[in-house]
Amino acid sequence: MSNYTILIAEDELFSAQYLKNILTKADYEVVGIVTKGSAVITKAGELQPDLILMDIMLADNISGSEAALIIKQNNPKIGIIFITAYAEDEMLEYALESNTYGYLLKPYKELEILANIKIALFKMKKDFRKLSYLENKIIIDSELYYDLDKKRLILNEEEVFLGTKAQLIVDVLCKRIDTTVSSEQISQIVWGENINKTTIRTTINRIRNLVNKDFIASVRGYGYMIQQQDT
Repeated sequence: MSNYTILIAEDELFSAQYLKNILTKADYEVVGIVTKGSAVITKAGELQPDLILMDIMLADNISGSEAALIIKQNNPKIGIIFITAYAEDEMLEYALESNTYGYLLKPYKELEILANIKIALFKMKKDFRKLSYLENKIIIDSELYYDLDKKRLILNEEEVFLGTKAQLIVDVLCKRIDTTVSSEQISQIVWGENINKTTIRTTINRIRNLVNKDFIASVRGYGYMIQQQDT
């Protein structure tokens, strides 16, 4: 089952329900349906969905394009796909200005909807990693990241208290993400001398137990690495 959450902003409830049925059948979690621009801004802030299907023409004086700009300012990690009945140049300009991930025309076509969502989520994942690097955060998986500036390992938005040596090991491996670091390198950087490999292995096992994840991989006969997982 998909872990992605989607909010629908559509002023026609019948169409919104049709969209919800398609998404639910495809194992996406629809966290809400709203009809107004003001409501989608509020709900996006409360629910923090991964993606919003946004009708450009909503039921109040805030258009979908205006709502999209506000939402992206508040949380640039939320993806938006515009939906509209009008294939006009002005509508396309709105979509480009709002930095959205797609543009769907009514009447809806199920395969087209699902294809656009799949492409959008793939692009979002890549953009999210780029954004995370700009914020100096190393994303390890959907629950775990390392803040390079603050030297903190964060699990589900809570700091994991590691201790000095363990924190240094995580720092070394995250700075070389997706790359194997030898036991000798870890030994010199963390302890300042060559130490018994059993000490390194014991410290790494303690880190894994604290996080309850086997996120540090052992590379037999050489060393260790942290690999980024698909999020």
